[in-house]
Order: sequence, then structure tokens, then C-alpha cells
Amino acid sequence: MGLNLSDEAVRVAVAHRLGCRACEPHVSVERTLMHVVCTGKLVAEVHPDGNVINDILWRSTKRAQLPAVKEPISLVRQDDKRPDGATLLPWARGKPSAWDITVSDTYADSHLHDTAYRPGAAADKAAANKSSKYCDLAGTYVFFPVAIETAGT
Repeated sequence: MGLNLSDEAVRVAVAHRLGCRACEPHVSVERTLMHVVCTGKLVAEVHPDGNVINDILWRSTKRAQLPAVKEPISLVRQDDKRPDGATLLPWARGKPSAWDITVSDTYADSHLHDTAYRPGAAADKAAANKSSKYCDLAGTYVFFPVAIETAGT
């Protein structure tokens, strides 16, 4: 029929035809995480393993049109632990990225001495621990430790 539609127009048309929501407002990851941490909602779910935060990061990566997987099977360490997610395409320096999430309590006995003098000390310590835990990925992946500090429940 001589019509030339852009990729975005085709995506919207197909989504409408299938009854899907094609145009959703973008939700800032930082704003969502701050809401979770500041209001205390979902903190009980986030604290043990970071599944909620991992889901937010994974969806944001997908929304940026970067193919990614949660808990990639190919990156299992010798202790059967693996990062929370990874991109499938190169992110920087020709390497894909991988991330692992941790949530630290500011008032935990193990952090109290440091956090009393320096804000964010618990998150910094947790990020350093994650970086050393996954240092063997440095040759093939760009690793991002995601550490969030909370004041408990």
C-alpha cells in the first residue's frame, strides 16, 4: 500500500492489536529503590536476597533494549554461587556486564563502628566484598556490585 512505518510505529500497532500496553511511563530505578528503602515497603522481601531489586535492574536493562538474563547459569562459581544478572551483549570494553545485589543494615553490629563516622560505609564495604567475590569475572565481564544500605525494617 506504499506505507512506510517506523519500527516504533509497528511496535505500537502490534501491541495495540494484541491488547498489550505499548506506551508505559518510564519509572526511574533510583526513585523506585529510594521508595523501597525509605518507606520500608518491600524491605523485608529485598533484604534476604535482593530479588525485588534484581527484577527492577533486569527490567530496566530490557527496557533499554539490552538482552539480559537473571542468574546466568554459565557464570557459576566453584561454590555454586552466581551473579544476579548479566547482559548478553558487550557493555563496555567489548565485555558484557554482570551484577550482584546486596542489602546491608546500617545498624548491624558488624557495620556500626564504620557507619557512625561515615555515611554509606556499610554499602561501600558490601560492594567491596562483592567485587572481591566475583574478581574472577574481570577477564570476561564488567562487574557491577549493587550495594544498598538500609536502616533495618
